[in-house]
Amino acid sequence: MKRLSRRSFARGAVTGTLAIAAAKPVILPDEPQQQAEDTGLSPGQTQEIEARLNEVVRRYGDRLSEEQRQRVRHILEQNARMLAPIREFEVKNGDTPATTLKLHVEEVLPDAR
Repeated sequence: MKRLSRRSFARGAVTGTLAIAAAKPVILPDEPQQQAEDTGLSPGQTQEIEARLNEVVRRYGDRLSEEQRQRVRHILEQNARMLAPIREFEVKNGDTPATTLKLHVEEVLPDAR
């Protein structure tokens, strides 16, 4: 059995990642625009949904029924709608977090018997 070195593993991981990033989704040219109009999402959001859906189908496609694929698409569309206001909010590098962790230590009193 051939041993896999860290260097060859990293090289393969980078090559695979670049191949996935360079690959275009298999969709018709007018489909994203039409879906964007139907769902109320921007073309960029629709492209992101398609890319995520294509990745899910690539990984688990042989185990997913058509109904499950439609359910995944629906969930991705809901997530895109919920994330839109969060992504629009501008954050600068020096901004402090909105919430911070505050620990409150309660004193435990001995039982009064």
